[in-house]
Amino acid sequence: MHIYILALFRIFAKQVFFITHYITHNINFTQMKKVSIPPILLISGILAIVFFSYNNRALSSDIFISSNLLDSNNISQTRALDSSRTRIYLAKSIISYGIDTSIFSSQKIEAALNLLALSSEKYEFVQPEEIHKAKEKLYKNFTTFDIAKEVNAKKILFIKLEQLRNMLRSEISVINTENPNTVSSGEGYSLIHYFTEEDNKPVYDPSLLASMQRAFAVAENDSLMFKKQNIFPAPLLAICGVEFINENQNSDWDIFNNELVRSYEITETIFEILNKSNKWITFDIDSRDYIYSMFNLYGVENNIAPSIEEIAALKRFGVTYYILGRLRTTSLGLEVRLALNEIKNNSVTEVKKVSNIITINDLKKTMELIKELTKKLLTP
Repeated sequence: MHIYILALFRIFAKQVFFITHYITHNINFTQMKKVSIPPILLISGILAIVFFSYNNRALSSDIFISSNLLDSNNISQTRALDSSRTRIYLAKSIISYGIDTSIFSSQKIEAALNLLALSSEKYEFVQPEEIHKAKEKLYKNFTTFDIAKEVNAKKILFIKLEQLRNMLRSEISVINTENPNTVSSGEGYSLIHYFTEEDNKPVYDPSLLASMQRAFAVAENDSLMFKKQNIFPAPLLAICGVEFINENQNSDWDIFNNELVRSYEITETIFEILNKSNKWITFDIDSRDYIYSMFNLYGVENNIAPSIEEIAALKRFGVTYYILGRLRTTSLGLEVRLALNEIKNNSVTEVKKVSNIITINDLKKTMELIKELTKKLLTP
């Protein structure tokens, strides 16, 4: 009877995991939206996390094995797989600036790390209960390495979290107990897509897991670790302005009417395309401007190229690429140009540029051309 109950819980947990994964990675969120979280999903998520915490060793890689979960042979094989996994021990987590600690706690980090280990199919997260028992057994005067040895953990993790408006950043440092003098680190980012309808509070869980997966993949030098979840390490990108150059003053292009509004619309259009890519992590306008404000850069407009100070501010927070647009009237029509620039050391290098000319004064067609050029800019 116990085996059947366990298997049913596994099926339930599997469904919750993939529902969450589907919502996070397959629904198109072109803007930050307030959403209501369905009660059944909240209840399912809570029950799944409780079950993960209660019996992590039973919930192993068979979440990802498409076979008969009621077969006792599969259950014994799963437990055998667990023993081959590298155990990871979370020694310390730091919740830094920007994060709403009224709704965020270290338990969320532990739950996300648990799912991270499960989805990696390589690691096993040492549960807090086991750590507590190890500390009681060691009694006093023990080190982090003593705890790791007691629970047979091969890797010790330190995690730091930060939030920049709608962007979540995870930094993970890993110490290999067999080579303690070497520390590997990784950073991972993810936009926060979900906000509660009642009080506009961020729903951290999906973004927390994705950012930690990216950070851990970098730290372990394994970019394909979470390929089944379509999660890969990705550089930070910002959209930094669209210049309007009207060389033919006699021309009457509609898109030049109210440049402030049009540049905002173009920036949002580019963001919508970039936000669908798993190769880039793109700042939305609100988060980008929040970084500027931290350096007292206010009133930044989208219809001019970024200043040296703006680029320096972005670089300070890990942005390594930015896109600059340009609309210029010519004798042939309206030239639309997009350029991908890399911020490296103290210089900026243009990595790639795409352009085309539109001859019809049609705002809708111009926006469609911008979408096409954005996709082309992302193509290797």
